[in-house]
Amino acid sequence: MRTVMKNFATGISEALSLLIVEDEFVDIEMTRKKLARCAPQATLDVAKTTAQAVEKMRSKRYHCVLLDLNLPDSVGPSSIADIRKIDKSTPIIVLTGFASPITVEEALKAGAQKVLSKGDLNDMTLGDALAAACK
Repeated sequence: MRTVMKNFATGISEALSLLIVEDEFVDIEMTRKKLARCAPQATLDVAKTTAQAVEKMRSKRYHCVLLDLNLPDSVGPSSIADIRKIDKSTPIIVLTGFASPITVEEALKAGAQKVLSKGDLNDMTLGDALAAACK
């Protein structure tokens, strides 16, 4: 992957192809709005389960995966492991409502690059995490 250029005044200046793995409509839309401000050229595909994410990743290459850890077909870092089985290099940013120290540690050990709390998520933290993960 090439380095992602970030301009703090306008956000990430490259067109990123992102996959969000999230089953809650409100969280998808919240992330979509934040991405529109911090990475306006990004395209966002949606998978509502880990199985759907794996299927999409088999047919398309993404710059980054935005992953919830509480999905209908997996809970916790097992979804990271499932993604890593088919793709060892695409960065994974976990977006979770339960960012306890244990959850963060387990997610990072499983192969996530960053763990962000949905409650604390804003344009800057998301943009910084994407820029760091995709460099």
